[in-house]
Amino acid sequence: MRGALVVLALAAAMGTPAVAGSAARSGPRSVVEKLVAAIRSYDSSAPRESKHNAEIARMAHAILDVDRLAQGSLDGQWSKLGKPERATFVALLKDLLEKIAYPKSAEFFKDLELSIDGEEVKGNEGTVKTHVNHAEEGEVEIEFRLARRAGAWVISDIYLDGVSLATNVKTQVQRVLAEESFEGLIRRMREKLADS
Repeated sequence: MRGALVVLALAAAMGTPAVAGSAARSGPRSVVEKLVAAIRSYDSSAPRESKHNAEIARMAHAILDVDRLAQGSLDGQWSKLGKPERATFVALLKDLLEKIAYPKSAEFFKDLELSIDGEEVKGNEGTVKTHVNHAEEGEVEIEFRLARRAGAWVISDIYLDGVSLATNVKTQVQRVLAEESFEGLIRRMREKLADS
């Protein structure tokens, strides 16, 4: 289950201006609460192309900084890629979030109460510390790191019991790149989607 939550932050973009605008006015804590509420409302029993779930994904993408997550996970490879390759990678990452991470995260959060332990804002960076008490996992500490970009707060990383989502994703991506190639990474991502 913890892996599913980490993938949430794979959590890990882009969305409607209304969501982004409300995030800008509301602060880090509110952004975190909106993300968790959106993910909780994801309907795993709905048909794959459900309008409701597509809207939830758009909302989550509006809050999560998936473009930066994608760029950071590719590290030096990012600058070597053309716009079409970058766009393909980001689109596949978003698809993986929507089809795999969000449903698993919805299941994880379904009956849990998210307790806010604190919020700290320093300039354009914010941190929201939370925890949940899970029947199987016990107490799970979740720290959301946020950044204010273009006037809107976005989640830039999620730490689950001290483990960074961004670092976890980067490690996995870099491992595939070292073993294969960018094309091999894209192939694996497509296979994962096809299997889901």
